Amino acid sequence: MDALWADAARHLTRKTDLPDYLGPLTQAGLEAWVAQHVQALLTHGQFEALVQLCYRVDVPETAFRQAIELREPPSIAAELARLLVARELEKAKSRRSYRT
Repeated sequence: MDALWADAARHLTRKTDLPDYLGPLTQAGLEAWVAQHVQALLTHGQFEALVQLCYRVDVPETAFRQAIELREPPSIAAELARLLVARELEKAKSRRSYRT
């Protein structure tokens, strides 16, 4: 499973402005890392950059809108991080299944 988490982290870094991920290769570790950066975008009023991040990773628009409706920045950041990591993990699994 570590290889899938590493693949997801690598693709999140490559597709976005996120720095290289150096934390534990776990769902919680990746989500905390992404949430920190999403929170920074929300705090600094960079909503368009946040929308672009979710678009590049292919987060479903309805899920994005539901997360934004949470209203509290920490809750929004946590939910969007969950969605971003889940989507990249799906894609990592798909890439792996087509490789073999």
